[in-house]
Amino acid sequence: MSQIERIKQAIMADPQNTSYTERGIEPLFAAPKTARINIVGQAPGLKTQEAGIYWKDKSGDRLREWLGVDEDTFYNSGYFAVLPMDFYFPGHGKSGDLPPRKGFAEKWHPQLLKECPNIELTLLIGQYAHGNEPSHHVIYLYDYAGQPWKTASRVREVLSTMYHDDFDGLSGNEDVGQMSAWYVLSSLGFYQVEPAGGRYVFGSPLFDEATMNVGKGKMFRIIAHNNSKENMYIQSVKLNGKPYSRSYIDFKDIVRGGTLEFFMGNKPSKFGVKPADRP
Repeated sequence: MSQIERIKQAIMADPQNTSYTERGIEPLFAAPKTARINIVGQAPGLKTQEAGIYWKDKSGDRLREWLGVDEDTFYNSGYFAVLPMDFYFPGHGKSGDLPPRKGFAEKWHPQLLKECPNIELTLLIGQYAHGNEPSHHVIYLYDYAGQPWKTASRVREVLSTMYHDDFDGLSGNEDVGQMSAWYVLSSLGFYQVEPAGGRYVFGSPLFDEATMNVGKGKMFRIIAHNNSKENMYIQSVKLNGKPYSRSYIDFKDIVRGGTLEFFMGNKPSKFGVKPADRP
């Protein structure tokens, strides 16, 4: 049995997926060792799952037209890996199909990508494409709507699935350092959504502690208490030892130096919800 097949069997045996396995539904993905291009979509639709073939619909036709390949090349050449954010149809919601299940891609993508050493390009198909720098602010906009917990979960998802320590560890063109800058800032716990405004909007810190030299002999220290993979949601914040209720921090407060403390938990909180506390 190949390693890919072992991973597939583990996916099917995972408690998160047993309801599909019991119905005879197999995970929809492709990870040939010869793959050069990795296509990352959202999750299979119901028709796709019933057909048992990924991208076998009108959206797949448009994708192949854009790629300039026919069906035989797409499915049989071994050039394409297909690793959606969920390998199963998540179900229907009030306003359409449900989004991919949380944690699915983080759990299985790294294992499968290890078996695809020749991938040179990752294509992100969906409403948010992290490989396109002008969209880097989008997942922080939930803070503006008073729903910072949605920013937190999506920031953690991108940090853990769109970056890795290899020669192709970035999901898009680095250009003048933007892909890395997003990672560093987001790992600290905030991101400058609107560059000219000076406000750094909170997300979910990946680093437990970091200290920045902000010039003129001053240091700015960031501490994330009780931080972990599960504890991704900000419960409360302190700035220089005092309670701080806003879901952002101004540049002038950073360059003054001091200490910003995040207190983390595993459930969304009311932090940053009030209109007066939003960016």
